[in-house]
Amino acid sequence: MESNVFFYSERGLVNCLVLDLKNDLEKTKQFFKLIKFGEKEIKPSWADNILSVDWYIEFSASEFGNPDLIADIHCPDKHRVVFFEAKLRSYKQSAESIDLSIPFNPQKDGVYKGKASSINAQLALRYRLAQVLKDTDLSQIDQQEECQIEENYDKTELYHDMFKAIRTTKTGRRIHNDRMIDVLRKLMQDKPDCFFVAMTFETQDHIFRSIQQERRDLLPPIGVDQWDTANEQFGILNFNDVSKAIPKSQNSYLSLSWQYINPKNNDIDSEDYIEQESIQEEITINGAFSSDEASDDYDDWRALLQITANNQYINRSERSCSILKGTQVIIKLIRRRDGVYLGFRDQLPDSLKALDIPNDSFSIRNVRFAAVSIHSTSQEILLDAVKSLL
Repeated sequence: MESNVFFYSERGLVNCLVLDLKNDLEKTKQFFKLIKFGEKEIKPSWADNILSVDWYIEFSASEFGNPDLIADIHCPDKHRVVFFEAKLRSYKQSAESIDLSIPFNPQKDGVYKGKASSINAQLALRYRLAQVLKDTDLSQIDQQEECQIEENYDKTELYHDMFKAIRTTKTGRRIHNDRMIDVLRKLMQDKPDCFFVAMTFETQDHIFRSIQQERRDLLPPIGVDQWDTANEQFGILNFNDVSKAIPKSQNSYLSLSWQYINPKNNDIDSEDYIEQESIQEEITINGAFSSDEASDDYDDWRALLQITANNQYINRSERSCSILKGTQVIIKLIRRRDGVYLGFRDQLPDSLKALDIPNDSFSIRNVRFAAVSIHSTSQEILLDAVKSLL
């Protein structure tokens, strides 16, 4: 019997890559040579010397998250470990604003709240995991107890992260997965060089350089000054380059599943998505969305946007509506548990930035919207900001 296997979305992308690469050393070398590390976009000199790779797909590191993919790379001189995080959009679209220059408040949960699934937060958590593992004697860890590996490090202020989870007190992050501890012992036993790679769809080069110059709040939050010395451990792998460097055979997993993985088929701006969007399932706004708490303001603002944007307005549901420019969603009105918010794609308009009003953010299918409450300033100012983008 002949049958095909199809994969979907980010998880599918990772599975397809591993299944297509695992028995082909030359393709594997080409794959790693596509990574560009740091602001200088350095290509890995060790890629041509790879002997073999062991792949670990979505293993749980407990409070450090679940890496999409870990590659244990064996070379003649030493082995290296690469943590991958995959997104079906660009790095900038997949990142959340996390500003470590703001003084840390230990009474709050920290900068990760509601943003832990963003690409910059995920890369930072993998970096933190590797940093403490290098200084941890894993042979002394009791598998029946939680591995509280950041407890002994003065890192909560460095990372602006006080993790509480189900515990009654806020502490450093832990690992409490005995099977993962076994994996970590194997991966880290000889203190390998570790790297952290965003696998994204990009249309331009010099991603980290431009972010460092323009939006440092989108960098992995590893400390205010740490990025300057550690940036060459972080890389970008543009998935648009993969099919060019690694031809897809007719029966490859990637070829079979491409229609389900291609971000053009999973785009927030596609007509099918606009018609089918379910806000309760798709939206993430610094905490769970509550569809049961109504807002008297929502209907009023929905009517205002319909008049302001005219034929660019799309009424989605009782919880969300959108304004389009061409085929792209540029503004969203959402109702959440603490009020009604206007979301602007990628960043606030300059007129609102100048007011320095409190702002938040939310993401839909990895598209980031900078958000302000409709009560943050006057109705006239907010509508003028909307009109400036039309």
